[in-house]
Amino acid sequence: MQTQERLLMEQIDLLSKCELGRRLFGDTPPRSLEEFRSQVPLTTFEDYADILLLQKDDALPAPAVIWLQTTWEGGNFPHKCAPYTAAMLETYKNNTLATMLLTTSKRKGHFNVKPNGRMLYALAPLPYATGLVPTTVWSFSRTPVFMNSFLSRRCCTACATRRIPPRPI
Repeated sequence: MQTQERLLMEQIDLLSKCELGRRLFGDTPPRSLEEFRSQVPLTTFEDYADILLLQKDDALPAPAVIWLQTTWEGGNFPHKCAPYTAAMLETYKNNTLATMLLTTSKRKGHFNVKPNGRMLYALAPLPYATGLVPTTVWSFSRTPVFMNSFLSRRCCTACATRRIPPRPI
């Protein structure tokens, strides 16, 4: 619970410095979980639509690298937009690679990741979030040093010494 509370306070600190946060918190951001619960009301997409649909980077705590959207069949809007910052994309890439490694694992420390391997991609393309998967896989395949570093920390010795050459899609 302490980790979650610390992460919430980090987000509150970031948000309090931008238009979006001031809209939520007013002039005084919450200083604790209890204050957050009592001060900040539940919101809906409509509360942020003017910022998000217009993709107003200047109203966010960090600029968006890419704007993603969802298929949205309800409410008053044809879709929802969500900004992805550089930090969010880095987390997404790490999570995607970890997921790929774990789904090929037969037991602890043994992964079935091969140079020039292929995968079936049957997900929605950009601008939907699942469209980031090929970009993520491509960026990892183009950076063998990072891939080998990642594997060396989480994989067996044999995998850590592999070189994964760049390969066009």
